[in-house]
Amino acid sequence: MVESEDGGNLTVAMERKIYFSLLEDLDLKWVKEIYDYYILNSTAIYYTELQTEEDIRRILPMDNPPYKAYAIRDEKGIPLGFCYYGPYSEREAYQVTVEITIYLRPECVGHHIGMQVMDRLEADIRRNKFRNIVSLVDSENVASCRLMEKAGFVCCGIIRNVAEKFGRKCSLSIYQKELQ
Repeated sequence: MVESEDGGNLTVAMERKIYFSLLEDLDLKWVKEIYDYYILNSTAIYYTELQTEEDIRRILPMDNPPYKAYAIRDEKGIPLGFCYYGPYSEREAYQVTVEITIYLRPECVGHHIGMQVMDRLEADIRRNKFRNIVSLVDSENVASCRLMEKAGFVCCGIIRNVAEKFGRKCSLSIYQKELQ
């Protein structure tokens, strides 16, 4: 259960029960639909052109242990989104650090799913003995920035005007969580 105060009123929202399964090639069609939405409608992804299923498959760490990519589903098996953690960099010295990414169907945003996903990813990452988690978030994506901070991440830097999309400059916030 999640409680929040809104102008003196207490709102209570039940967390939606979600399930995780490893992403499979059969999932790529709906994963691409979500990816396409964010490419066309937001600065959550800094692509400006749609990506093919093969392109997306190369991004996802589906066959790259110890990294993982998950489908996020509801109790009926309906896909709500996907998430993954992969290498922060291919350079060997960075092997102690992973980068996480979460994409939910637009209609699932704001339904208390993000924190459950963060908890699951962090538990996996800890089991695999990584020491740092990073996430790169468009600075205007207030909901994702809040999620990172709620999950204990610290914004350790902003790369200003690093990209341009929809005719405007985009800045990238770098979030980090050091694991003990």
